[in-house]
Amino acid sequence: METWLLCLRGAPPFAAPSPEQDYSRPVLKKRFFGDPLPPVTTRVELALDEVQKADALTTLRQRRSFRHFEAQLAGWAEQIGRQAALQEIAACPGGPYTPPVRAAWIVPKKDRSTLFRRAAEQGYRDGAPQLVEIGPVPVPPLAPHALDLDADLLVYAERSRLHVVRGLGGGGLATQAVELPRGAEVHALVLIDGVVYAGGSSSGEVLGRVDLRGEARWERVEVPREVLRMGKGIDGFALHGGRLVAVDDMVLPRYLLLYDVADPRAPRFLEARDLKAHSSAESVIGVASNERAIALLSTSANHGFFGVHVSLLDLETLEERAVLHARREGSVRPGHGPMVDFSSMGLSDEALLIAAGAAGIGVIELGRWLSAGKEPQVIPFEAVRFVPVQGGRVIGVEPVDGGSAFAIVASEGGAFRRRTLDAVLVALR
Repeated sequence: METWLLCLRGAPPFAAPSPEQDYSRPVLKKRFFGDPLPPVTTRVELALDEVQKADALTTLRQRRSFRHFEAQLAGWAEQIGRQAALQEIAACPGGPYTPPVRAAWIVPKKDRSTLFRRAAEQGYRDGAPQLVEIGPVPVPPLAPHALDLDADLLVYAERSRLHVVRGLGGGGLATQAVELPRGAEVHALVLIDGVVYAGGSSSGEVLGRVDLRGEARWERVEVPREVLRMGKGIDGFALHGGRLVAVDDMVLPRYLLLYDVADPRAPRFLEARDLKAHSSAESVIGVASNERAIALLSTSANHGFFGVHVSLLDLETLEERAVLHARREGSVRPGHGPMVDFSSMGLSDEALLIAAGAAGIGVIELGRWLSAGKEPQVIPFEAVRFVPVQGGRVIGVEPVDGGSAFAIVASEGGAFRRRTLDAVLVALR
């Protein structure tokens, strides 16, 4: 600071290129303010007299140290702005947009995607919720989709298109196709107040939105240049009030990308948070969320050990709270836990549900696993309770309420061993 003030005053140049390299700060202070040093208030006035000169910035910018300081200031301001935005968004957990309470599900029934909704009269028979089968919908089984019955909107992805379906309440279905970037493969969709966000991969991350209240066309959402890499993708979303969290897939480093979507038609990038790795070649294969947590299902490979990792993150802080490790088929090296067949997940208010193949549905009660601590807790395999499901291998799970879920079951039969997909409503208790 004293060097810059001396430059503004037009003091004779020092012998060294940068005076602070040869002179201590007390010497520089006395050179500018005088010896003995005047009171602090006087020093402030003397400094302000110099920096308020008309050509002060022009003079200072000739020095590399000041240009570096300006760049730092800009970075600090941006960081402070982002943190303030995050705090503002987090302070309003309801946010400007409240997603509708889930009351409808699309699941396969004998290989046809079928729409179910909760009965208008809320009651229970034999401990199961009353659901009404509406009928088939034009969605390929297991295709990424987003549904909002209140807005009469269904969006699903197929190849490099999004298909928008209206008229689910009757009167005939109307479908509109929206072209995506060439080669895009969509992994996740989320509807926010009539805007659908899509995440996926192509040569790198694909992240964009379509405003379904206006002209339905693809608009790219900014992904930071340092994040974009070959082989990466967006594998899932989570909403926390007015904040959207996009989960960045494999190729280290991995990130959680945070966006302000208080106005979903004008998203604003906030920051990229590092996503902790549990082993090498780790890839996210499943994402689930509720109002408190994000659950990530990932696989990894390391010198003959093929791992499976289930991690629980606090949705507000995005800190990892707990993780379960296990092995998957093909692992020739011993490691954490037994061999498992985990393929996807769902989160109810009370539990994490895991599609666990022939073992049925794995249930982990959230309970203490979301408690804050210095290090993430390791969930022992004994904490997983398995609910058996008849009819085949469970490859998907859709929570209905705290006590029940749809299990998506794959079975093979017939002369050609054809795979059939079906859904079974399962009581979890």
